[in-house]
Amino acid sequence: MNPDAKNLWRAPQWAFSILLALLGMLGPFSIDTYLPAFGGMAQSLNASAVQMQQTLSAYLFGFAFMSLFHGAISDSTGRRPVVLWGLAVFTLASVGCALSQSIGQLIFFRAEEGMGAQCFSRMRAQCR
Repeated sequence: MNPDAKNLWRAPQWAFSILLALLGMLGPFSIDTYLPAFGGMAQSLNASAVQMQQTLSAYLFGFAFMSLFHGAISDSTGRRPVVLWGLAVFTLASVGCALSQSIGQLIFFRAEEGMGAQCFSRMRAQCR
């Protein structure tokens, strides 16, 4: 633990808990929220049900892939830069998902979204 931890977080301690809860929520939220829309998305993108299922697999693959590197990157650069970069990648990938015009683009951006989500979803476990 950083000896200057009390000086680094100036907000109330409960706000830190809420921040960690929100970060931990984004990963599962990004999986569960679009599942009911599979039918409409498949119709809009002219995709089959199997291709739509691949978007979920791509997300989980990106999440699993980054778990190989997440710890080493956090140890070498610190947790804060990893969380900030993860949020940036996740946000840009989410915008890419929303603007996707083909199933291939959606699968690509879902994999990127999973990679970004992995970088901040495990922070709550590391900050205990």
